[in-house]
Amino acid sequence: MYKKPNRFLVMLRLFLIIILSIWLVIFIAHKILTHFELKYLEKEGIYNPVSVGEYDLNVYLCGNENGKHTLVGMSGQGVNTYSMGLKATVDRFASENRIAIVDRAGYGLSDSTTVPQTVEQVVEDYRTALKKAGCKAPYILIPHSIGGLYATYWQSVYPDEIEGMFILDGSLVSEEDYFYYDSAHELFLTALCNTGLQRVLHDAMKGEISWRNLTLKQQKAAAIMEMHSTYTFSQHSESVLMEENYAKTVSVMTATSSPKMYIYAMPSTPEEVREYLEYKNESYRSAGKEPPYDMSDTEMIQQKTDEFIDADVDRTLYTSSYCNNLGNCKIRKVGGIHNIYKQKPDELAALLAELIEATEK
Repeated sequence: MYKKPNRFLVMLRLFLIIILSIWLVIFIAHKILTHFELKYLEKEGIYNPVSVGEYDLNVYLCGNENGKHTLVGMSGQGVNTYSMGLKATVDRFASENRIAIVDRAGYGLSDSTTVPQTVEQVVEDYRTALKKAGCKAPYILIPHSIGGLYATYWQSVYPDEIEGMFILDGSLVSEEDYFYYDSAHELFLTALCNTGLQRVLHDAMKGEISWRNLTLKQQKAAAIMEMHSTYTFSQHSESVLMEENYAKTVSVMTATSSPKMYIYAMPSTPEEVREYLEYKNESYRSAGKEPPYDMSDTEMIQQKTDEFIDADVDRTLYTSSYCNNLGNCKIRKVGGIHNIYKQKPDELAALLAELIEATEK
């Protein structure tokens, strides 16, 4: 006897077939576009992959190949555009120094991998990539945020390879700075982006971004980097292993005599807070979003100032402790956003020049 098919099940199957077909088209398109994007950036001298074993890392090289020093950029967590963002600060040193900005696994233009991103693995990848790219130690490291964790481990385990560190608002490596990480939300986004879905949702996911210090060509490169490495499995692994990586770094942390400078990025006056909020508003506008801060609200600005001053007390103490444990580390306060290299490259360049001079004494 003929049985009439369930209308709901038929519609559900049809819906799933359509969704999977669209997803497959997005995945194939993402792979094709990525191939041509990397070819374009390779032609522009921005994509320079080197093998570190099972995968390739990108080493963006510029400056004087036979320069006095090799300045090595190390990005913060989730920052895929560090090679472009840092240029406004380091380009002025290019005539006399070699500049190498390394994308670790799953960042920027580097391959993602299933290899766990332990602190040992990350640092060995940095070391191998630089050697394969023809950059010999010693190095002046320029880490931002969580990059400071890897730089701390590097200078503690391989002190002869580091002649200086210029730490941009780096993570404060201490026994008090461990934290619990809930990975479920990020793992879901990672799974989606592994199919290329970020090409559809990119504008909704990218958040506040300001390109005001980048040329049009650099903006295009930065946009490709964001598309290439949004929520990769390597970045997820880094997040999951963060507490373990902090513990390992604390266990080996050793003071060394090489000159170091810690850039403490936090506004502490109403003028600096106003500048901070104006920059934030500009970042939102550049991302096509409504700016959240009313700059005519003096009460709000004073309230924000008080909040920063309160937060500054504990952080100053932890920063001093961290720098003492690093050894020979000066602290320089620069009122601004956490991604300070985007906001105040001129001020950072003057301080970097001071650090480079210290390595030559």
